[in-house]
Amino acid sequence: MLKFIIKIVFITIILCINQEYARGQSANWNDTLQTILTAKVSDSIKVSQIEAKTIFLVTNARPEAKDFLKAMERLLSKNNNSYLLAKLYYTKAIVWNFTVPKEEIFNYIDSCIYYAEKINYTQYIVRGARMKGQYLDRFNNFPESEKMLLKAYEASQTLQIPFESFRTLVALAGIYENQMDYNSALKYSLIAAEISDKSSFKNTLGSLYLRIAIGYSKIGDNEKAQQYYNLTLDFSITDQQALLPEIYAHLGNFHQTVGRNEIALSYYQMCDSVMHSQNQTVGRNEIALSYYQMCDS
Repeated sequence: MLKFIIKIVFITIILCINQEYARGQSANWNDTLQTILTAKVSDSIKVSQIEAKTIFLVTNARPEAKDFLKAMERLLSKNNNSYLLAKLYYTKAIVWNFTVPKEEIFNYIDSCIYYAEKINYTQYIVRGARMKGQYLDRFNNFPESEKMLLKAYEASQTLQIPFESFRTLVALAGIYENQMDYNSALKYSLIAAEISDKSSFKNTLGSLYLRIAIGYSKIGDNEKAQQYYNLTLDFSITDQQALLPEIYAHLGNFHQTVGRNEIALSYYQMCDSVMHSQNQTVGRNEIALSYYQMCDS
């Protein structure tokens, strides 16, 4: 129990430091955009810079993303360069996401793929096919989703860009999980984890380890499941603290399922403590159930 208490104190300190560090000043995105547009560089460089900033803004739920997209559209209004148009339509699909009818989104994605295939621009063939596969899965069209994602994965293997293969593998694992085909999901998740472990993009590796642990639990391989739960915990403590409540809850569920109620209770308590430190709403159903089962056994 002392080990658990030390971990809780350590995690709480890390979370407080991270919250303080995360306080950022709002960037003047309009100035950033004007700097890009007035720079004495080619339209290709401007489009690449605007695209990168737009995706960052979408990821961070910033409304300025639409301003950047409009600037890209104006920049390319009289441009027939397939390389740049593939980027434009990919960015349009990201910005508008589920805020427009699905037919419009699919039109943007298909346009991205069309222009990319026209000049064999493999990276955007991969991105367009992957995005289309993910959207098809969201609309419950698994056969076409699988087809598009396998196409994206095949194309990604010809690139020297591990991150594109990684993202495609994670997407493939996701659609198989949705079909409860956990063996196929594990196959692609394990390849993705291997790529990530050998590369520099490890910020979400904890989430992938957790996905693998859950997959092994689903197929009844408790030894492998515990191995990956422990990997997830070790990684999250140092590199992905936001995942800690989820991993503690899953560890509690895992140990409770195999009848280790006292250990399960310890993890539920750690989940409760971390969530409290993050000012999250805490449910105590699992803790109460674990107490009940311990008393009843």
